[in-house]
Amino acid sequence: MLKIDINSIDENYLRQLCEDACPESETLDFKRQLPSKADHDKTEISKDICALANSEGGVIIYGIDEKDGVASLICPITSETADSALRRIAQTTDSGIEPRVPSVRTRAIDVEGGYVVVIRVEASYDGPHCVRSNSNRRFVMRNGTTTTDMIYDQIRTGFTRTTALISKARRFASLRNIEIKEGRAALPLTDGALLVVHFTSLVTLAERAKVDMASLYSTGYQELIDPNDGGGTRSLNLDGLVIHDWSGSSHGYRFVFRDGSMEAVFLAGQVTEYGGQQPQRILWGKEITQDLRTVTRQFLKVAKLLEMNGAAILQCSIVNATNYKLGTGNTWAEVSKPGDRGFYELPPEWIDSIENAEVDKVIAPVLHTLWQSFGRSTCPHFDGNGDYIFK
Repeated sequence: MLKIDINSIDENYLRQLCEDACPESETLDFKRQLPSKADHDKTEISKDICALANSEGGVIIYGIDEKDGVASLICPITSETADSALRRIAQTTDSGIEPRVPSVRTRAIDVEGGYVVVIRVEASYDGPHCVRSNSNRRFVMRNGTTTTDMIYDQIRTGFTRTTALISKARRFASLRNIEIKEGRAALPLTDGALLVVHFTSLVTLAERAKVDMASLYSTGYQELIDPNDGGGTRSLNLDGLVIHDWSGSSHGYRFVFRDGSMEAVFLAGQVTEYGGQQPQRILWGKEITQDLRTVTRQFLKVAKLLEMNGAAILQCSIVNATNYKLGTGNTWAEVSKPGDRGFYELPPEWIDSIENAEVDKVIAPVLHTLWQSFGRSTCPHFDGNGDYIFK
C-alpha cells in the first residue's frame, strides 16, 4: 500500500509514480478512467473496493494508465466534475457493498487538464463484504493484481476472524491487568487504585503492524507525554517503549508494545482525608474522565502516525479498588456507595474507524458503565448524545 496519506499526494507525486514505472500490486491498482454510470461499471467500482477491504486494503488511482502492469501516464479525468465523481463513488459503494466498508477515503487531485481520483481502502474486519447486484451476491478478494471470487473456506474465515481478534484483544488486556495487579507493571507505581487503558487496532491483532521503535524513541514518543507532567522522557525494554515523567512516573505511564498495542496506567484513587472526616478510599471520578479522554485522543493520534487505520478496540479497567467509593461530585461528601469488588474490567468499546473516531463518543459508554458499577445511572460528565459537558 502507498505509505503516504492521500491528503499529501499531489500532481508531482503522481508523475513520479509514472516516471518510476511503479508496479501494480495486491494493494495498488491503476485505472485509466473512471467507470461510467452504467450498472455494469457501478458494479466494477464496488467490486474493486470490496476486494481490497476483504484482503489487505490498498489504493486505487483512477486517471493513471498502466502498461504491462506498471504506471505509465497520467490521463486527466474531465468527464464530470470532481465533486460529482466523488459523490457518485460514495453513493455507488454505499448501495453496492454489504455490509458497508467502514474505512474508505476518496480524494480528487488536480492535475494539468483535469483531475485524478485516489481511493484508499483499509483492510476491513467487519466482513467479509460482498458486492450486491440486483439479487446476486459475490464475495471477492484481491489476489495479486487481479480480483477473484472467494472460496468457501475464505468466506467462512472472514465471518469468524473479527470475533477471534476481539477475543485476542481481551486476553491481552486481561493478562496485562493480572501482571499490573501483581505489581509487575512497566514501572513501579504509587500505592492506590489504578486506571488501566488498553488500545489495540485490529491491524495489530492480525499481526500486520510493524512499529519503528527507533523513530518512536527519537521523536514520536512526545505525542504520548502526559500534558499534566510538563514534559517527560522514555525508556526502551524488551516489550517496547515506556513514556513517563522525569521522576520515573510513579503516578502512571504510557506504553507502546512492539506489535503496536498500547497501554496506559494512571493513579486513579487513594485513601483520602477531608477536614477531619474519617479517611475514605475514593476513586477520583473527574480525573478518571479527564485522563481517559486525554489518553484516548493520544492513542488515536499515534495509531494514525503508525498507519494503523481501520477498526480498534478500547478496553478500560480499575485495579486495586477494594472498598473504594467513586467520587461523583465536587466535594468529599459527593461519593457513591462502596463498590462490590476490587477489580472492574469494563466491557470493550469497538471503534469503527481510527481516522474518524470521536473521542467522547468512544469513551462515554465506558464511563457510564463505570458509574453504574457504583450505583449511579450515568457519568455526569456527558449528555445523552455522548458529548462532554464537564461540571
